Amino acid sequence: MANFTRPPVQLNPLTIIVGEEDLIAIETQDAIRGEAAKRGFTERVSFNFDGNSDYSPLLLSMGDMSLFGEKKLIEVRLMTGNPGLKKGPEALLEMAQSVGDDLIAVLTLPGALWEYQKKAWFKKITPYAKIVNAAPVSRSALPGWIKQRALQNGQKLSNDAVNFIAASTEGNLLACAQEINKLALLSDKEVIDYSDLVDAISDTSRFSPPDLSDAILAGDAPRVSKIIDGLKGENVQIPAFLWMLNDDIRNMIAINRGANPYIPFPTKKAQLTRLAHAVPLSRLETVAQRYSNVERLSKGFKISSSIEDAWQELKAAALLLCIKRK
Repeated sequence: MANFTRPPVQLNPLTIIVGEEDLIAIETQDAIRGEAAKRGFTERVSFNFDGNSDYSPLLLSMGDMSLFGEKKLIEVRLMTGNPGLKKGPEALLEMAQSVGDDLIAVLTLPGALWEYQKKAWFKKITPYAKIVNAAPVSRSALPGWIKQRALQNGQKLSNDAVNFIAASTEGNLLACAQEINKLALLSDKEVIDYSDLVDAISDTSRFSPPDLSDAILAGDAPRVSKIIDGLKGENVQIPAFLWMLNDDIRNMIAINRGANPYIPFPTKKAQLTRLAHAVPLSRLETVAQRYSNVERLSKGFKISSSIEDAWQELKAAALLLCIKRK
């Protein structure tokens, strides 16, 4: 099994955090902040830049060191991964060359590491930096990540429990971590199995994802709206349940087209079959596309043709299945 335990924090003059996995990037930055504070870096300044930004505040901050000998941590995030044509690359190189004992910096970049390794400005600053690759955890490696994450909380998960968390969060590490942290608060059992996991979820949720699925299939628009608002209010992560709605819509499209998909629950199959025959195929396909928009929006992508809010897009998609049926 691969080792996913968190390595000890190493405080470097310049750290570049690059990658697509937000949880790894966030926790790396938090760990650096904590270690920097312990070592006397009492001043911290943060900047968000894009290709059109003015970098002069960064340059001023590097030159404005405290007369009282305070150490400084500078955090720079390139929101689009593009520093611009000239001023940005020059400022980042100056930052890389200026860090040292009393001034350290963290540069955070979105996207995959290999994309930057081809860029001239990135090649110029990497000799001064420690690079942290916040790459996504593959689906095959995810169960191992979940198990070791739980071990850090002093708990062991059965294989069924691990697989349930992996499937219900669709590989979203932030959602996985939240579920594992929730279990640490709700159960004092050393070994947690599938039934413990289900009990914990049902005990703490006023609204549950299965309730949302049932309300959609029943065409109960007011309840659908109320449950979605409730899930949002309880800070439930959309990837933790969107997989269930995607399964429903895929099965309904298949049924509408004359297929007979395997659905292990007879009652659920009957509900899906009734709705699949009551709603035009074009509307089912529209809902499937909007669920796809919901997933992308929940991961931070922008979609010009959507509402630009994952929860509102989810509500709009779900309510399409509740309007007057033929």
